[in-house]
Parts: sequence; structure tokens; C-alpha cells
Amino acid sequence: MMVKKYGDWYSYDKTPRALIFRRDHENVVDMDSMIRLMRSNNYTQDPLSRCECDPPYSGENAISCRSDLNPPNGTYPFSALGHRDHGATDMKER
Repeated sequence: MMVKKYGDWYSYDKTPRALIFRRDHENVVDMDSMIRLMRSNNYTQDPLSRCECDPPYSGENAISCRSDLNPPNGTYPFSALGHRDHGATDMKER
């Protein structure tokens, strides 16, 4: 239902996080590289973080989602991509 309304962002395999995991999983070779991947958020530079937004990307479109990094006055097609009090889930080492 949400995929029909909002598109691939609500899909299991085509959402930006799934695409980033698919692209970057081969770089995980040990615990340190897994932690780097799980903490990654290069949303202003990663083409998979782009959206039809203003600015043209969202901190939510990353492995370590950070909606709090989005500008409060940005324009987003749905609220989940916009500015929210939503920081990343903490990725602890061992």
C-alpha cells in the first residue's frame, strides 16, 4: 500500500538503505569494517541518498539514518524524509 502511494522508499529491496547495503556489503571483511558500514551516513554525497527534495538529499536515506541532519525548512515528498528528532541507532563496538 505505501509503495503504491510513495514509491520504492517503502519497498523491501529498492529503498535507499537496501540499495546501499547491496552496493557496500562486499566491503565488510571484519568487525571494524562492519561497524564503519553500520555507522555510515554520507547523505550529501551519496547518489543513493538523493530524493526529489529541497535540498536534493535526505539524511534518512543512509544506513545510519539521521533525520535530525535535514534542514527544518526543507521540502520533502513525505514527512519521513524530512527533519525530525530522529538520530541514528547507536552502533556499539563489541
